[in-house]
Amino acid sequence: MKNVVTSLLAVAALVVSIAALLISMPQTPEDASRTTSQERIEELEREIAHLKGTVYNASLDDSGISTPPVEQAEVASITASEQERLNHTLETMRWTMTVRGIMQPTKEHLKRANEMIFDDSVSAKRKLVALRILQGCNKRTDEVARKMIDVFYQTSDFDIQAEILNHLDDMDTPELATVSLEASSSSPNARVRKEAIDTLSAFLPDPELFNWLRQVAASDPDKDVKREAERLLRKFDTLAAN
Repeated sequence: MKNVVTSLLAVAALVVSIAALLISMPQTPEDASRTTSQERIEELEREIAHLKGTVYNASLDDSGISTPPVEQAEVASITASEQERLNHTLETMRWTMTVRGIMQPTKEHLKRANEMIFDDSVSAKRKLVALRILQGCNKRTDEVARKMIDVFYQTSDFDIQAEILNHLDDMDTPELATVSLEASSSSPNARVRKEAIDTLSAFLPDPELFNWLRQVAASDPDKDVKREAERLLRKFDTLAAN
């Protein structure tokens, strides 16, 4: 059992160290990093299976990574609590990789993200993480958008408000048009106004919105907000011309 515990600690240390590395990685890693991390996950999963008493056959390993045969005499069982703790740590690392965009979310991850959106005990920042995951898989719904609009009104953090609008971009939920118009006209924060203007693009072409964009382009005190309004006007003028 001593050897088993030692092996468990070694694998757990590897998991924790990789998780720490992932937390420090940028939001948009290169494909090579994604492949390497995925292979490391698979390697850890094989090690866990080995500790649970599973014998792997290298010729049947479909991950593309060579795994040496394991003799049955080397295999020892582990306690349920040890197995649960290790599996929990590995799942935490998978979630971190999904949040960082390194791994595609599983069905369980999408379910978890959706539940986080509607759980009032979850912070606005964590809801944003969940929304980003749903956005990446095009799994946002009108119900999700409405819930995040509620969060928008409940928070006074301009960065969170801007991120909510950013992650709801391209959606045409009717309530989103209302909040975007309000934010673009009355928010004291330039970034919030800019994201609100961008979000309005899902509701174009619309004559009234065009008039509003022209007004923003002419009178907003922030140059970036003006440029965003001008960009949309040019974009849809080009589409209309074609």
